[in-house]
Amino acid sequence: MKLFVDGKRRVWLSSEYLISAGVSKKVMENWSRRRSVITKHVNDLIFIEYESIPAPTRRKLYGKETLIYDARQEGKNDTENQYFESLNEAYNGKSVVRWRNTITEAYPGLRANHITDFARR
Repeated sequence: MKLFVDGKRRVWLSSEYLISAGVSKKVMENWSRRRSVITKHVNDLIFIEYESIPAPTRRKLYGKETLIYDARQEGKNDTENQYFESLNEAYNGKSVVRWRNTITEAYPGLRANHITDFARR
């Protein structure tokens, strides 16, 4: 997660995102030392609120509405990936292996591709 929007429509950018946008680590360290930005720590990542970033640097970044859109798209992509992983696990995971073994024991004469098809159902 490189950026997210909280319930108050505040945009939070990760330090990784800012570095990829051309902001140096030294600049971010200066912000922290001067306490000129609002930070949030989430899962060992540091996020900085967009509005608290000094104006000269903020002008180099995308606008707030664009970042909100990107954050929503990233959230949708994460959800889609979770669904895909769940479906993939259901189609190829441990339960298929268990059913495949059970069917093989019960019907030893079936071909392997038929057993796998039945196990996936």
